[in-house]
Amino acid sequence: MKNEHYQEQGSLLRPIKVNQAEILTWQLNSQMRHAGLVPASSNILDSRLRGNDGVNVFIRRSNKNEEITDMAFIELPSLDQVDPEVKERFDKIKAATGKLSDVWRILGVRLDIMDMTNHMIKTLLLADTELDAVIKEYIAIIVSIENGCSLCVGEHERISKMMGIPEEKINQLKEGVETADMDDAVKTLLRFCKKSAKEAYKVTQEDFNLLREKGYSDSQLLEAVTIVSFYNFMTTMTNALGA
Repeated sequence: MKNEHYQEQGSLLRPIKVNQAEILTWQLNSQMRHAGLVPASSNILDSRLRGNDGVNVFIRRSNKNEEITDMAFIELPSLDQVDPEVKERFDKIKAATGKLSDVWRILGVRLDIMDMTNHMIKTLLLADTELDAVIKEYIAIIVSIENGCSLCVGEHERISKMMGIPEEKINQLKEGVETADMDDAVKTLLRFCKKSAKEAYKVTQEDFNLLREKGYSDSQLLEAVTIVSFYNFMTTMTNALGA
């Protein structure tokens, strides 16, 4: 991995040096953040860096200098200052994933909210539920696309490959549900999830009737909408709080 990345500045790409640890840290911390420029706040804005190796990282830029820094908009206690119960959960997350992202540090400010989020992940995504795990990952990809989060899409591409989903199938989803080569019932569900993610007010009884005709139960449709809502929730949490 090269250490030279480029910041978009108008039509130019300006090289900025960042070290390996910073790249890996920022790649992790930015997994669920919208791609592209974030609206400026005073003299500081967050902007996307793009390297020729495809790694995306973020910096906070001021008029006077540029540096890699904490993106969180709320104060995060150091790891040795957190509540013992929070520290215990952090240790478990780090043991399971090999690292601790800023989104968990942010959630750790409120133990009840962190536990709620963790429970949702276990219930919806890790457990053996009524919807197939592959279908749930498809939903994750299309909702990430709808939310404009290219980093999220990239992370779910990685997860999908780990699950054995063919790269061709992933690329088809990225190009659009309509042209994807997959079962019509699955495509109908994904269209519904896409609609629910950004235009839920347009969902009608006819949508549910069609999905029932395709073989989905009301319980499965409830699960699908809940998964869509979870990814919208996580995107809002991480973007609004600066993870």
